[in-house]
Amino acid sequence: MSVQTQAHAEKGLRFFPVALESIHEHVLGMDLYVKHDRDPVLFRAVGAHFTQDDARHLAEQGTQLLYVPAHQHGVYRQMLIARLDRVFHDSEQSPIERGRVIRASCTRMIEDVLRLPGQVEPLEATAEISRQFTQWAQTDGGQFSYVLDM
Repeated sequence: MSVQTQAHAEKGLRFFPVALESIHEHVLGMDLYVKHDRDPVLFRAVGAHFTQDDARHLAEQGTQLLYVPAHQHGVYRQMLIARLDRVFHDSEQSPIERGRVIRASCTRMIEDVLRLPGQVEPLEATAEISRQFTQWAQTDGGQFSYVLDM
């Protein structure tokens, strides 16, 4: 076990898996970890840049999941909800593509609830997206209905 990994284990940090494809921030508001020999290893720290090249490199290595410390999961949720809101309002994307992205993200959130029973973070993410759905339905019911009908 590396010194850095051992330090995390000693602190009792819990990590939450997030899909590589869900990370779109250029300047990170949370730490991102990868698993190396089953241990979390810091990949990018808060304030570091995360680029499309980083994502492409990780994907080429077969990395599908990154790990966020559980205490930073709120930052991840805010980033994800902001991204979905941008997608929802992006008139340059077709309604079909917008719906696909939003539905895929919501599907993953529900899968996380089922895959990680007893962890509060997936439940909080699901609650947060439901509040976002309420806002979309109230402000742009036509587009929201289209997303639901897909």
